[in-house]
Amino acid sequence: MARRASRIRLTDHCLAERVCAREEAAGHPEYSPEADAQARLAGGDLRHRILVRARHLPDAPRQRATLRRNAQALLGLSLLLAVLFAMAGVAAARAALIASGPVSIPLALALVTGPSLLALLLWLLLLLGGRGRIAAAVPGMLASLGTRVAARWSAGPHKRAPCLRSPAGPWLLSSTMHLAWLAYLVSAWITLALLLSVRSYGLAWETTLLSDASLHRLAEVLSLGPALFGVAGAESLPLRGPLPDTAREAWAGWLLVAVALYGLLPRALALVITLVMLRHGVVGATRDLHRPGYARLRERLMPAHRSAEMGTAPAMTSNDRGPSNDTPEAVQWDDSPRLVVAVETAPGSPPALPAAWQWLGRVDDLETRDRILAQIRAKGDQGLVMLVRGAAVVDRGTKTLLRELVAATSGPGALMLLGGASAARLRDWRQCAAELQIACGHWPGDGPPSAKGGPTP
Repeated sequence: MARRASRIRLTDHCLAERVCAREEAAGHPEYSPEADAQARLAGGDLRHRILVRARHLPDAPRQRATLRRNAQALLGLSLLLAVLFAMAGVAAARAALIASGPVSIPLALALVTGPSLLALLLWLLLLLGGRGRIAAAVPGMLASLGTRVAARWSAGPHKRAPCLRSPAGPWLLSSTMHLAWLAYLVSAWITLALLLSVRSYGLAWETTLLSDASLHRLAEVLSLGPALFGVAGAESLPLRGPLPDTAREAWAGWLLVAVALYGLLPRALALVITLVMLRHGVVGATRDLHRPGYARLRERLMPAHRSAEMGTAPAMTSNDRGPSNDTPEAVQWDDSPRLVVAVETAPGSPPALPAAWQWLGRVDDLETRDRILAQIRAKGDQGLVMLVRGAAVVDRGTKTLLRELVAATSGPGALMLLGGASAARLRDWRQCAAELQIACGHWPGDGPPSAKGGPTP
């Protein structure tokens, strides 16, 4: 019953991606015990719990409303584009049948289906050449316009539509373009059918450069598709000279079938493919659980996994293996007052600290960050100790937060690692500390670091 109540929808994947992007920019997950508890109660793997957590965050209704506004903006843009293409299809069909003499059948077919076939061929070349990444040459203008419209309709700090910047974005834009071309072809086909039904046109296969044999071979090649549906073509109908009424009617029907086969059918297939890939891209984006925005939630949402990790050191892959001295060096301290802040750690009670040290808390959200920064600035030149989990990923958001904390004080700073860390993670944290020009050490066990005399970080 719990699993049925937490059934995942497509919008949940979009919501989880939006939350992930926001938390990666902030450098830490949002602190929401209620959402975490709902995710653990839902059960399942980590991915399922992440999707349930995103649904139960406090601002989930506002995020869903923003997603709906973005979807409405993109839908309105798609409809506007479809109307414009439909008008172009009507104009192309009318131009194909306007002639002082007999209407050239191959010219009419080329005017109606040619632009769509050329655009479809370009899309396929871009798709195959980019190995799955559809270049922005065709839908680039649509992406820019869609982003601007969605930004005006949405609210909050993330105004740019995240769907256009996700892996599913190119497929969304391609689907919009295919839908517009389908509107062009449908309107052109309907216009052709109406004009051929209410007016009398002379139809012929005309040429100036081609010989009769070449013209006949061209007609036979173009007739291969309609022949599959039992429509008579060049093999049984006359091409040159005055055509009787029965032949003109047959060629008019052939023209409508050819437009459907060479124009409508390829576009419809392309639209189906892009819609399938669009759904696959939206759902597949939440499968990358190694992203910092998702990896940080493992300890919160998978308590059994966290307990198992506390008993053993994190496993290292062959890429993580480094030199034998892969344990952070022990940093010695003096007895001067220091401020202690937890940045990349699991929620819990503060560690035991020397009497002269002050625990400021754990940075969970923007509010706590601002509060802690204000406290650090108020203390002036006191030293700052920042606690981080050694196995955590060193991403841009974490570096930005650490840089803000270090810049808030004029005293010495130190980066202390909690728990085990692979050689790769240790190198990342050391490099981060070097960039911030602070010391990097290891917090031994669960207690405070040694207070023996020695170098001061």
